[in-house]
Amino acid sequence: MLIQMATKSSGEGRHDEAAIVAEDAVRIFRRLRETVENEEVISDLAASLVNFAAFLSNVNRLDEAHSASGEAVQILRSISAAGDDKLLLDLAVALTSHSYHLAGIARLE
Repeated sequence: MLIQMATKSSGEGRHDEAAIVAEDAVRIFRRLRETVENEEVISDLAASLVNFAAFLSNVNRLDEAHSASGEAVQILRSISAAGDDKLLLDLAVALTSHSYHLAGIARLE
């Protein structure tokens, strides 16, 4: 629900607001992950981090976007390293996002 709100705000040109709403979603999923350890929560946290990174990028907060997408990659890689391939698609999406944000930072340097 929060990501849909952020997407709507961004689509209406309210990019700062979208980043704030997406950050709230990340905060909530992080709290959930502390209390509920299941794949759906982990997948939703990673997805919310990927979305948050995109919204941060829209407001030129590229270092933060890189950090958020990197966190998503780290979370999903640790699960994959444990032999669980169920979230490989999520990992592929997170890696794509992360590479996009790395390229954005490289353009600034």
